[in-house]
This record gives sequence, C-alpha cells and structure tokens, in this order.
Amino acid sequence: MSLSYLEVFLMKRSLAVSGFVAVVVGLGLLGVAQQARGQTSSKPHPSKTSSSKTQSFTVVQIGDEYKVINSSSLADEKKRVNDDNKKKRDEWEDERKADPSLKRPVTLVVKVIKSGFKTQKGADEFVVKLKEKDKEEGKDAKDAKDGKTPDGKRPTY
Repeated sequence: MSLSYLEVFLMKRSLAVSGFVAVVVGLGLLGVAQQARGQTSSKPHPSKTSSSKTQSFTVVQIGDEYKVINSSSLADEKKRVNDDNKKKRDEWEDERKADPSLKRPVTLVVKVIKSGFKTQKGADEFVVKLKEKDKEEGKDAKDAKDGKTPDGKRPTY
C-alpha cells in the first residue's frame, strides 16, 4: 500500500494542526489554573512594587500657596490640611460663643494642579511659571476692578 505525495502532505498537515490546537488549549487551561490560584502572571503587580525606585512629585495648591510634594505623601498632606481645618473650626466655635459676629474661618482645600513630575526641580520650575501667571492675572483683575482697560486707560463710552 503506497501513499501518494498528496496523501502524505495532508497527513503531515493534519498532525501539525492538531498539535498546534493541543498547545493552544493547554496554554489556555494553564492560564485558567493560574487565575484560580490567584497568580495572573510571574511579574509582580506595579502597585505592589516599592515606590522608592519610581519617585514622582505633585504640585498642589493649598489656599493661595503652591507646594511641591512627593506623590506618595499626598494623602498625608490632605489629612494634615483637614486636621488644621477642624482645629480652626473648633477654635472658631469656642470664640463665637463670646463674639457671635466673628466670621467663619476659611476652609483650605488641597487641589492637585499637576502630578507625575519625575524630578522636584521640574515641579519647582512649574510652580514658578504658575506664580508668574497668577501675578499677571492678578494685575489684570485689579485693573478690571478699577474700571481700566489692559492698556491702563479708562474706557470711553
């Protein structure tokens, strides 16, 4: 019994296809087994790695002040500001009993302006730009309050 060239080719091809299918199914079952055990991959999850290698900085605004803080200490900074607000509010409530006309203290909020700076120097440069921009906007706002146009003259109607 002799097999023709075509028959041999088809037989080899079907063995290769069935082998490929077996490998794919095996890998799929292995992945399902790892997920069942809680192992999704051999690499550790990025959030579980130490942050000392990848330190980043965040620019925040607290009231009128800009600060550069380490991104990992952002939660601590928010907690500190909230504690300060609570302390001021408690003092105000005590003082208000003696003087009811006393105004409520300003509540400060930690506003994240921009995060993800690789270096503190880059974040500091960004803060300088923000302060310059605020200074320019402050001058324009003062002129608008005085009724002056940006060129310093009063408008004519």
